[in-house]
Amino acid sequence: MANRDFSLGATWKRLHANGYAATSATHPDRIVDGNRRQRESFIALGAHPAAVMLHPTRANGAQELLEDCSAREVVNLVLTGYLLADAKQAKAVTSVLEEFRLLGGPVMTDSYGNQHRPVKWAGNWPIFDGEYAARLCFADDDETLLLRHAIAPARYQTNRDIYGRESRAALDPIGSHILPLDGEWRGGSFLDTPRDKLPELFAADVAAVITAVERARWEGRPAAALKGAA
Repeated sequence: MANRDFSLGATWKRLHANGYAATSATHPDRIVDGNRRQRESFIALGAHPAAVMLHPTRANGAQELLEDCSAREVVNLVLTGYLLADAKQAKAVTSVLEEFRLLGGPVMTDSYGNQHRPVKWAGNWPIFDGEYAARLCFADDDETLLLRHAIAPARYQTNRDIYGRESRAALDPIGSHILPLDGEWRGGSFLDTPRDKLPELFAADVAAVITAVERARWEGRPAAALKGAA
């Protein structure tokens, strides 16, 4: 894929036809000038490297012509380099993903050795950073698998009603993570794999996937294997 043109101007029509929401990889919200806070058109951003928005909405920068943003949702299933460095435990985890039918689609490997696997998402709620991530045992353990999708608002306002009850209101829209087109892809890419052909992560399976991955990795530890052999 190294010789292909991955600019937004060259790819956005194809990406939209394949069921994704295209944007700039460097300015996903399409705001280049922070002082003006004005979203630029795809024409103005045509030379930017292209990316796919994982949680596109009109409020966070999806192109105005897209009227079906909720039907273009994608979750990035990340298998970390930390996990993949241990072949036995990685095999145990990928076996779980096979059971949930989450393998078989395009895969991008980044410079840190993490695998990024885009999967179709039809859940009617955003998945924020840190909500669903598999670790071995404790919260401060290294992540082995995580779901990357939406970015929580950075600013909130606390309101109080006449009875003294407090509520929080977001001052910023929910943001979107992205996956760039340029990278080491295998098994296809966003340009040749329609969203409908991606593996699908069902909302009812989200927590179950994380739990099953953690259990599989625990049982795949060398100490556990030795105990089982005994």
